[in-house]
Amino acid sequence: MKRDASRPRLAIFRSHQNIYAQIIDDAAGRTLASASSRDQALRQDLRYGGNKTAAAAVGKALAQRAIGGGRAGGRVRP
Repeated sequence: MKRDASRPRLAIFRSHQNIYAQIIDDAAGRTLASASSRDQALRQDLRYGGNKTAAAAVGKALAQRAIGGGRAGGRVRP
């Protein structure tokens, strides 16, 4: 499903040990913001990266990065 720039796509991947989330602009083909339970800032506070506590922390970090301009991480391929 492709979206326009006014409503970017949220992609979430959950492995057994970690959670990854990205906000993607499909029109421009770039990642607007990303967060992961493997990020150094989150890793210090999390005991395990694959549970509800980690998911909440990743979601909060992603929201803060999206509001504050984010940090581009990764690349989206069509």
